[in-house]
Amino acid sequence: EYTSKFYKDPQRFVYGIVVHGNPWHMPYRDLKNAEIHSAIIEDQPLLFAFDKDGAVPRVFSCVVEGETLVFEAAGALRVKDQTTGSLWDVRTGQAISGPRTGSYLKQWVGIMSFKTAWKNFHPESQQISCPPQR
Repeated sequence: EYTSKFYKDPQRFVYGIVVHGNPWHMPYRDLKNAEIHSAIIEDQPLLFAFDKDGAVPRVFSCVVEGETLVFEAAGALRVKDQTTGSLWDVRTGQAISGPRTGSYLKQWVGIMSFKTAWKNFHPESQQISCPPQR
């Protein structure tokens, strides 16, 4: 069963994605510590979100209807976009209140992997780093 117990040693795992054919990975420990993290990868503005209860990472595009949104944490499993103040659920990517209610963030495909396995299959993978949390 893939619960938080399975990932008790976060150093062993990464969350991998492929952007424009190029592999990238974020250390699982960074996901756990940050809960949300924004990054621009290969000109793609992305939002990484982590559900601590389910030990589930997700990645979404920050572009909605041609507009790039900037997000901030807004409580457990929620983010708020700074442009409209809409509140988004990071489990579904749906805006649940505000002007964008009912809109969805496009979810990208990512995979949890043992770090060694990811690096074996994607030796050219680049690491996405989260800034330290205060």
